[in-house]
Amino acid sequence: MSTGTALFFPIVNSFWVNTPELGDPPWSDAQEAYARSVLAFDVDTAQKLVLEIDGKSYPVSPAFRVPSTVGNCVLPADNLFVYFDFPVNAGPHECVVDGYWALLPPLSVGKHTIRFAGGFASSGFALDVTYQITVKPRQKLGKSVMSPHH
Repeated sequence: MSTGTALFFPIVNSFWVNTPELGDPPWSDAQEAYARSVLAFDVDTAQKLVLEIDGKSYPVSPAFRVPSTVGNCVLPADNLFVYFDFPVNAGPHECVVDGYWALLPPLSVGKHTIRFAGGFASSGFALDVTYQITVKPRQKLGKSVMSPHH
């Protein structure tokens, strides 16, 4: 990655993809409220949230929790549902996400370690992820082929 690039990623999250092929009702205000309640059931039990950048710990507060607006998740033909033998069509599906997210300002040139961890008491889901990244100087654009004098 190059300098000047911010990073935005989930620490822990839960998502809902509305799948009428599997019996979900068509998307509506009521279906959205239901989906958000299912997500909140897990995310409300988030625990042991960790964010470390280059060995320095940062407290993960409730301000890190960001439920999404309604979006379209475009599923490929070989999507996760098909992997588990659930026939879900490729293409757009309404979706919402709830969870704890980190937004990091651009990091300095060099090697960095980003670690995040946490889980949901309700489901027993837990993760502990470490990324090793290298930030390189942004490459300068080449000279323009157009002359400043036309």
